Amino acid sequence: MKRLSLLLVMIITICLSYAAIDEFYTFAPSTGTYTPITGTDAGISSDDAITAAAIPLGFSMPFGETSIDQIKISSNGWIDLGGTQTSSNLSNALASTTYRPVVAPLWDDISMSAGNVQYLMTGTAPNRVFTVQYTDAKWNYGGTNQFNFQVKLYETGKIEIIYGAATGTPSSASASIGINMAPGGSGWYYSVTPGTPATVSSTAENTTITTFPAQGTIYEFNPVVAVPNDLAAVSVTGSTTPTAGMLSNYVVTVRNRGSVPQSTYTVKLYRGA
Repeated sequence: MKRLSLLLVMIITICLSYAAIDEFYTFAPSTGTYTPITGTDAGISSDDAITAAAIPLGFSMPFGETSIDQIKISSNGWIDLGGTQTSSNLSNALASTTYRPVVAPLWDDISMSAGNVQYLMTGTAPNRVFTVQYTDAKWNYGGTNQFNFQVKLYETGKIEIIYGAATGTPSSASASIGINMAPGGSGWYYSVTPGTPATVSSTAENTTITTFPAQGTIYEFNPVVAVPNDLAAVSVTGSTTPTAGMLSNYVVTVRNRGSVPQSTYTVKLYRGA
C-alpha cells in the first residue's frame, strides 16, 4: 500500500519560532520618584538569605503564559516569581534555565545584614501593586556602602524596578539587572545595560554592572497587548507515514494568544507536494 510522508512544515515552523520574551514584554526606561514603603519585614536581614516560605502577593499577576500569585525574595538582589527556589544564589544568572522566572533589580553578592527587606501590597482590584523594598543593602558585603531599590509587581502584569538613594562605592561589583521567564536561556530574558538611555538584550546577558543607577531611575517591563485574533498550532502528534486511503488520527495543540475567544477554526496537515 502507498504511504504518504507528511512534512508538517507549516505547523512545525510555527512551533519552533513563535515565542520569545519580546512576545510578552517590552522594556521602557524612565525617571520618577522613589517613594519608600513601610511594610512587613521579609526576615532576610543577613548575608546569602532567601525567605523561608513563599510570600502570597494577594492577587494573581499574569506573566507570559502563566500566573504568579506568590514569590520568594533573595538577599542577593533578585525575586523568585513563583516561590519555588531554595538557594539565595549570589551568582547572577538571568540566562539560566534553572533560576527562572525572576526579577533582578541588582543581582550580585549583596548583604542585607546592615539593612532590611520589606514588602507591602497596596491598591484595590484590579489595580493592586505588590512592592518589595531593599533598604541599606551592601553591594558586596566588604564595602562601606548603602543602596536602596524597589520592585513593583502590578496586578496588570507590569513590572517596575525603581532605584533610590545610594552612598559609598560598591566593592568588587559585577551585577545583572533584568527579568527572565520559562523556559530560560537565550531569547527568554531581558538584561539591562544602564545608560542614557538604558538598553536591553535578550541574547547577551550583561553580568558586569558596576555602577548603581541614578536615584529616580525606573526600568519598566510592560506586558504586550494581545491582538484580537492570534492562533498558532504549537504541537502535533501522530504518524508521519499514514497509509493512503485509510483514516489516521492526529492530535494538534492550538494556542490562543489573542484577546478574543476562538471556537471555530481549521487545522490542515500538508504532505511534501
